[in-house]
Amino acid sequence: GGSVSPSSSTFYYGSTITDMPTPTMDNYSFDYWYVNFDGSNYLNLGRHYMYTDKISIHLEAYMDNWADYHDSSMRLISCTESGGWNIESSDSYINFACYDAGYGYKSATTSVTWASLSTGWHSFDLVFDGSKAHGYIDGTEVATSEAYVSGAIGYTNETNSIFVGAEAGGDGSTPAGQYFTGKIRNLVITNSDTINTSANGKFSAPMHDFTLETNWSKITGVLRIGDSAYTPYKYIDEEWIQVVPYAYIDGEWKQGN
Repeated sequence: GGSVSPSSSTFYYGSTITDMPTPTMDNYSFDYWYVNFDGSNYLNLGRHYMYTDKISIHLEAYMDNWADYHDSSMRLISCTESGGWNIESSDSYINFACYDAGYGYKSATTSVTWASLSTGWHSFDLVFDGSKAHGYIDGTEVATSEAYVSGAIGYTNETNSIFVGAEAGGDGSTPAGQYFTGKIRNLVITNSDTINTSANGKFSAPMHDFTLETNWSKITGVLRIGDSAYTPYKYIDEEWIQVVPYAYIDGEWKQGN
């Protein structure tokens, strides 16, 4: 029921969307943009964001029940097919996997289970600083890998893509495994060695068209009427409803009869 201008925009692959518009809807306030994942869809980010010397991957994800994120093949984001990195489940624990070029995976494995996350939004960051991989949940570092021998991330599959909401398949260019079911927002991948603290309202563009959805909050308020009577109202189901009558008696507000 809301409106947004423009209703569609063109963003170039390899760039990060930083100026998404703010939509409007009567009696509601806009909260945020997000991508909805229904268990069968995904985003393909191609190979542009496959940085080797350093990388910072930030995203925020929502699930009604994080215990449902239990399958070892489910991914928030992934390009792991003979190299690369991902955010995955390892024996039900949150794992930030990353590949030491020429030497194999050196992951930042946490002691935090997916099932222990509370319902709702959580932020996840995977950072490689040229020496080690670091995993963050809700802005707090929760795991660090052992030191990398090569000092670089390896991507040995030449056709590999980065997938959001899915794991790379055998050829690396198509997804496989159990897809993510939930919402993802503020996805930003940069050639940086520090955690991203300014990702709000941004999105690194995939290789294809995609749909961003909106979340809204209903507006409620208090209505003051007249000089000698104070009657609280709340805006409920598109109309003002009187809650409790009050009157100004003997110098103070008192509940009326």
